[in-house]
Amino acid sequence: MDECWYFVWYCYKELLDWINNELAVLSEENFISKAYDATLANVYGDDFKESLVIEGVN
Repeated sequence: MDECWYFVWYCYKELLDWINNELAVLSEENFISKAYDATLANVYGDDFKESLVIEGVN
């Protein structure tokens, strides 16, 4: 049973690390801001950008 939990934790940790690394790379490229500008800015405008787009947070 302990081996099963360790495996689940290990897979979770690997996925979490991968997601965090991908978000860091996307943040460096301002990908989230660019995607917002290209898709959602027409709907929500610049007034909501600060509350909807979080980028560059460590």
